[in-house]
Amino acid sequence: MGANYMKTSIKVSKDRLVEVKEEAVEEKLAYMGYFVLLSNSRMTSAQVLSHYRDKDQVEKAFMNLKDRLNMRRLRMSSERGLEGKLFVQYLALILVSELKHRMEQANLFKDYTLDEVLEAFNRVEYFIHPSFGMTIGEILQKQEKLYEQLNLKISPR
Repeated sequence: MGANYMKTSIKVSKDRLVEVKEEAVEEKLAYMGYFVLLSNSRMTSAQVLSHYRDKDQVEKAFMNLKDRLNMRRLRMSSERGLEGKLFVQYLALILVSELKHRMEQANLFKDYTLDEVLEAFNRVEYFIHPSFGMTIGEILQKQEKLYEQLNLKISPR
């Protein structure tokens, strides 16, 4: 039977007694929170871990596509329409990736989530008139601060 471990008995019911191998539990707890990532690429372990953790962002990006850009159904009346829709959604993913990158550079993840920033920008309204061009509606202080922190320029006409 393996190593001699100190055992603690716990009565879990009238008929059952469970023995806990204390040293075995301590040994397992010593490694709790650690995991192993194996890769055949030439990335550093930090890069591999970063990409692994980014998978959550990819899943959230697809959720944004489905919810914000109506990507739930790809049924289109023409192949050209489908290609256009996929292209616009691809551009949206690029923009979300750039926003995430800028948030990392500005150290904004300590104060905001990506969804919170997207939601703040979702409230910015603009109007396009054939004669006057684009006019941006009122921008709140929080939004203006985010634009500055992310080094994004807005130029209302």
